[in-house]
Amino acid sequence: MAGVSAYQSVAFFQGNRTTFGLDYQYFGGHAWNQTIATHASTDIISKTQYELAAYIDFRQQVVSWFALDVGCRVDMLLKDKQKSTKQLITTNYAPQGGMSFLLPKQAQIKLLVSRGFRNPTIRELYMYKPANEELLPVNMWNYELSYNQSLLNRRLNLSANLFYLHAKNNIETRMVDGKPLNVNTGELKNTGCEVAVNYRIWKGLHLNANYSYLYMVNPTIAAPEHKLNIALLYHHERFRVGTSWQYIHGLWTNIDKTNPLLSTRQNYLLWNANASVRIWKGLWANLNADNLLAQQYEINLGFPMPRTTIMGGLSWTF
Repeated sequence: MAGVSAYQSVAFFQGNRTTFGLDYQYFGGHAWNQTIATHASTDIISKTQYELAAYIDFRQQVVSWFALDVGCRVDMLLKDKQKSTKQLITTNYAPQGGMSFLLPKQAQIKLLVSRGFRNPTIRELYMYKPANEELLPVNMWNYELSYNQSLLNRRLNLSANLFYLHAKNNIETRMVDGKPLNVNTGELKNTGCEVAVNYRIWKGLHLNANYSYLYMVNPTIAAPEHKLNIALLYHHERFRVGTSWQYIHGLWTNIDKTNPLLSTRQNYLLWNANASVRIWKGLWANLNADNLLAQQYEINLGFPMPRTTIMGGLSWTF
């Protein structure tokens, strides 16, 4: 994979910031398996894709308490059926617009409307048994209303977010005629909320917590209904310690519409911890421990996550 990105920001008048940009990306190649005994090679894929995009973002501070944002990105995805011939696959547009209102007592309200997309990957299109060359890009509209406020001389920060997402052509691996196949699953309509609290208890000690609730008209694999994160961190000149908990409830790992009894959901609690000690100047010793409760869980069906994992190392900053 290789690419190049170029952009330029300009202030046409007071309170304005306009950014123009171009992105180009190349990705793909040749993959094969080689038998150890005979050294015989079997091709898996030889494909290349090219992506070219142009975008513009416009931000205007209209008055001291109101700002306006608008923008649009145009993305073209190309592939080569023959090494000498490029064929245009699809063109996607991603417009967005938003407004920000600065309220008294360090409070802010934001409104955002945006369109997004995701092109099928080379793996989803061409590689292994679930591959499906007929996949369409995923596209969606997203609507958000957010509120943010700082209190106690910025020691406490509160935020809340309401959102509605309407997506089409979501890509998932489903069982079709007894075989796995990557398919576009139709429409998704998700509604939810997020709340977050960041509190500096005293110098160096921070508490971070966030919770999200997701209501899905059509359940999606790897998307939990409830997600809670809590982290406690302490930073000192000579050492750093932290611990965190994550609770997941209602995570779909398999969805079988023909036989709902075969659909599976998971609930689990993860406890992680980390510590760092400065040995000398910029030299630090680090220790990380994940899943201390040794929970058995999967995010994707058939791929169990590791139980307790402990890793140590050294980092040197100079």
